[in-house]
Amino acid sequence: MHLNLRTYFNNPLLLLFLVFTSSLQAQQFRILLYTETGGYNHGTEAVTKVLFDSLGTAHSFSVDLDNTGDTFTELDSLLNYEIIVWANTSGANILDSTQRSHFEKYMAAGGNMMGIHAATDTYRHSTANGGWTGQWDYYAETIGASVQSGPNHTWNLHNNFMDHTSSSSANANLPNPWEHAEEYYYWENGYFDSLNNHVTLKVRTTDRGGNVNSYDSARAVSWVKDDIGGGKVFYTSLGHNRSSYQDDQNFKIHIRDAILLLSAAPPPVLGVNWSDISLERSLEGNLLTWTAELTGSAGNFMVERRSALGLWEEIVQMDILPNQNRYSFIDKEGAEGNVYYRIAFMDLEGEISYSRTLKLESLQPYTVLLGNPVLKQLQVAVEHSEQGLFHLEIVNLTGSEVVKDQFFKEQDRIEKVYNLEHLPSGMYLLKISSKDYNFAQRISKI
Repeated sequence: MHLNLRTYFNNPLLLLFLVFTSSLQAQQFRILLYTETGGYNHGTEAVTKVLFDSLGTAHSFSVDLDNTGDTFTELDSLLNYEIIVWANTSGANILDSTQRSHFEKYMAAGGNMMGIHAATDTYRHSTANGGWTGQWDYYAETIGASVQSGPNHTWNLHNNFMDHTSSSSANANLPNPWEHAEEYYYWENGYFDSLNNHVTLKVRTTDRGGNVNSYDSARAVSWVKDDIGGGKVFYTSLGHNRSSYQDDQNFKIHIRDAILLLSAAPPPVLGVNWSDISLERSLEGNLLTWTAELTGSAGNFMVERRSALGLWEEIVQMDILPNQNRYSFIDKEGAEGNVYYRIAFMDLEGEISYSRTLKLESLQPYTVLLGNPVLKQLQVAVEHSEQGLFHLEIVNLTGSEVVKDQFFKEQDRIEKVYNLEHLPSGMYLLKISSKDYNFAQRISKI
């Protein structure tokens, strides 16, 4: 569309509208830059913040810095962010149990995660050698790896070539091969999720002071993976040196394109300012209310509900009414269990923007898990008015079925016990379904 600028300058109200709209578009999404350390501090916080701020200015996102973990204290705070970046974090004592649980819920709600360098030296997996292991295996399994210990890496500024190993938009603007001096991490004696990490960059065989060991063989540097909650994860072991964030254009491009990759799922905010969104139970169902200040062309709202398995479905479309900015909707079919909602605005050109995700907690435990995390046995109690045939399965993070069962429920409550002693340690997904009931929850095998 071609614009006549003279028209705007001759019409102050129209010019003000353009400026206001531009200010809204300039904050399309938010990123949380988390830099707390409980171990080695790389001293990269300041230069990382400068880099992310500059990328945010160029690509319309805002960046909030957290070096204390305070943002993780409230789940609602985390849900405001499209991406949580773990930037050279370290150690295994930086978040308390409540904060860790909130991050898990953020990811389960479709959140996105980025890890830079020492993010894999944070909450190291229980199967990895060395210290700082076993406190929170969920973290290592979500990010995809834990660096090995003794030694962790090559000597600093080891110069080598990295090769593209698969197609990814995070690699699209990088040279192939890419020559880079770095402290390259070792994975052999740590933990590495080879089944789910979609490796995009590999460094060629390295050495440590002229000595080549088995862990020096060609290995992953960057990868992406689909999280079980519906979001995405990106990690790169690059980023040890402050100079990378300041002077290395290829490193900056890699981080930029990874941000754009992670944020690609939700469309940008266009012409709407969300505020005062609430969700509560009523006698008729789940009541959503919201205020939306529209700054562009009209369109309509769509209310979407997310299942426990991470699939969004549109449940209603609502027309935008003249001179009205307060709206409400009652979902009469989603009154039981934990339910997630979001509201979408679609303008006349088909562009869509989303509100933040809202969660409504279950009124009562329709499915109760006893003994989770699981050492040997998992007890499952299903409370539901429905009677009939129920199907249960447990799958690992690759989607492979490891337990399968079916049972006939004749009462409101039934209890089942499953021996999981034979399963390897890690995260699994329990799924229970019947004609009118679906339930899914992560379980941790220790």
